[in-house]
Amino acid sequence: AADLGPCRTRVALAVLGAKLRQEGGISDPKAAKRLARNLSVLNCLVSLVQRGPQHRGGKCLPSAVADLVGLSAESPLAAHWHMEYYEEMLGRRKVRALNGRRALCGMIIWALHLTPGLALEFNAAVERDLRLNPGQLKKGLEYVGCLVIEDKAPAGLDGPLAEAGTRLKAKLEGPPKINRAHYDRQAMGERKNKRART
Repeated sequence: AADLGPCRTRVALAVLGAKLRQEGGISDPKAAKRLARNLSVLNCLVSLVQRGPQHRGGKCLPSAVADLVGLSAESPLAAHWHMEYYEEMLGRRKVRALNGRRALCGMIIWALHLTPGLALEFNAAVERDLRLNPGQLKKGLEYVGCLVIEDKAPAGLDGPLAEAGTRLKAKLEGPPKINRAHYDRQAMGERKNKRART
């Protein structure tokens, strides 16, 4: 396993790499602290994607989500993620089941939010670290509205993100794919309303 240092995950390292390539170093201590907090949240979301399906069979209470991602049992953030990324189960009031695709998309959106230009670059090791099936990361990126380009990374590079093989370059280009028809209908309705008013 590669030493990822304080980033802890390859996803966080990819975000940090994108920020450094675009903005250079961070000299302001407040900005550095804010970035460290944001990367900590990202690492929690990575843990949710990586280990969520196996943790208690993917079905749990908010306190178990907190335990999974390393937060206190009373954490409001863990409770929020329990409501956001876990679905209700028939006949169970408090226990919810993980929606893996929703958690993956939430992690991707947070990672993109942290990058300048809403663009990221991942190698094949990121998908393996997230314990995803081949192609699942690309589908998740496309699902949230990214244009994804695959290219081959050359061998012989050095570092935790340097690995020969397929590299995904993603840039947010539009709305999530599932809502495309909804957005189109909404835009069409607005155009009809404007015509009716004039």
